[in-house]
Amino acid sequence: MGLTDKIFKPAVFELETNSDGNVDTVKGDCLYRLVTGGFELIYKEEGCETRVKLTAENVEFERKGELSYKMLILPQQTTSTVMNTAYGKMELSVKGEDMLYMPMQHGFDAVFRYSLMNGSGGSTHMTIALRVKYNRQK
Repeated sequence: MGLTDKIFKPAVFELETNSDGNVDTVKGDCLYRLVTGGFELIYKEEGCETRVKLTAENVEFERKGELSYKMLILPQQTTSTVMNTAYGKMELSVKGEDMLYMPMQHGFDAVFRYSLMNGSGGSTHMTIALRVKYNRQK
């Protein structure tokens, strides 16, 4: 059984999203806390708040704003989610692939992979790479 922090602490982060080869990177300040087997992270960008929680069992990825959703990513399992966009709701299946959490002395790295599938058979492969540095080290 691991230790869970009760309060969030400041840090800096870099999150790289690879969506079928299209790469987008977000960097900035965040709040984090360590939880059993992983971490919970909150950051804001472009009017949205995003929360990522990774444990030994799963990844929870939640975004609130113009584009809103809450995904549960389970390795080798399929879950469902609804994305709320400016154009309406979109129901998607989320097929988890794998996840890796690498704690380090001054932060941690995490990588998780999954596929998003829509009802008409379309699919997008996603890889999320996250690096967090404690004590606001840039």
